[in-house]
Amino acid sequence: MEANNLLENTTKYNNQETEINNTKNTILFGLGPHAKRIYFNLLKENNILLHILVDLKSKKEELSDISELRNIDIFLVDDSERDNRELSFSTYKKLQEKCIKYNIKYAIISTEPKSHFAYIKFCLENNINILIDKPLTVPTNFNDLDWYKELYKDYTYIESLYKSKNLKFYIMCQRRAHNGFLLAFDILKEAIKKYNIPITYLDIYHSDGVLNMPVDFINRENHPYKYGYGKLFHSGFHFIDILSEFLSLNNSTDRIINNADISTSILRPNDFFYQINNDNFINLFNVDYSDVLKNDFSKYGELDIYSNIDLKYNDKIVTHINLDLLQSGFSKKSSSILPFDTYKSNGRVRHERYNIHLGAFLNLQIHSYQSYEINDTSILPKEEVGGIEHFDIYVFRNKLLGEQEFKKYTVKDIYKDNSVNFLGHNEEARANIFKNFYGLNNNHYRCKLEDFRLSMKLSELIGESMVKKNLNKEINIENNIAVITDKDVLGI
Repeated sequence: MEANNLLENTTKYNNQETEINNTKNTILFGLGPHAKRIYFNLLKENNILLHILVDLKSKKEELSDISELRNIDIFLVDDSERDNRELSFSTYKKLQEKCIKYNIKYAIISTEPKSHFAYIKFCLENNINILIDKPLTVPTNFNDLDWYKELYKDYTYIESLYKSKNLKFYIMCQRRAHNGFLLAFDILKEAIKKYNIPITYLDIYHSDGVLNMPVDFINRENHPYKYGYGKLFHSGFHFIDILSEFLSLNNSTDRIINNADISTSILRPNDFFYQINNDNFINLFNVDYSDVLKNDFSKYGELDIYSNIDLKYNDKIVTHINLDLLQSGFSKKSSSILPFDTYKSNGRVRHERYNIHLGAFLNLQIHSYQSYEINDTSILPKEEVGGIEHFDIYVFRNKLLGEQEFKKYTVKDIYKDNSVNFLGHNEEARANIFKNFYGLNNNHYRCKLEDFRLSMKLSELIGESMVKKNLNKEINIENNIAVITDKDVLGI
């Protein structure tokens, strides 16, 4: 795809008359693959004016080739600041002046996560509403064995700063606004409350469809491994987050949880290179990576996370959880040569499964399996297993409940008339959160910063178990906010 066509059909959008007093005037931090595909188009489609784009000086030439950006003020930050937790005084003041000039009220933060903290702090200090990609922040030093402690410390600091303002702060976790997951929550919530039976078993499996060539580990900047982190801070947070939403449903029972056993294993690049070795790359791709494999990958981030969690009351298990998050699983990638679109045209296919039991009385399953990429053609109907928009919910009930014993919901049931023509169920959910952030719909989604307290704490505890392997932690999940505390980790 030519660079000039990357953000197509935006001429009309960019030629709109600039209204400096527009209360939705927006600044976008980072025009990476995700922002190009999602946010730029959503801004255009909803007639929201993007006035400032912030990116790195190293991307100047790339951005200058995109003619559709010509009416947007591009603010370039020196690459020496890319990982800083604070903007330099000079950068801060210059950016602040531009935000005042354009009366910026809304920000979308879609940069590499290491720079999130600096931009969050800038926006909150300048009274700018925030929509941010997950993860909220990432630790600064993964060589520090206590790196996981930074996660919740960052969250509590940001939350305290945010609570002193009258602002919106949303995290883009689209499954919170996904009609299928909202239906699943409603089904489980009703049964849990009606029968006073908690979720007793919860299995979550996700495979990204990523196949990294050895050289990709060294070069990759989008969803990188070389900075010490991987799946947990790539797509992993989505599933820890949806886990927290399922667990919060247990609050309507009288079952108390006061401790947890957590065990986590991870698969790193060196493990992967033993599973799929250089002979395999030569035989399958006709590429010899023997020189690349001489590099030291020992401090690179993880591809896979396998966690087992028992939520307990004293020594009694209340909920058993399996969390299997893979970036080493099935992929459609069949070439060692990177395509222009490395985000969605690089072999990525989604395999996603949830299996939830309320003891012997109810079993709810969610299945979503793709067999081809989003830009591929297929003879499969897109709502069927293997189709690009496959998403099924199965509900099994014990006859003692006196309700329908089996019911299946498909994408067509969930989205009704829109099942064929809508933009995709995950994209639809992102659009719902985007519109809610800008006040363009009246839906209530639990996407505000304070709604993520349990997700952040679970991320920290899983991070700690990645280092220590096996943990027993004192926890407390309470009320609809689903707070989790751990005196040992918090140190307060």
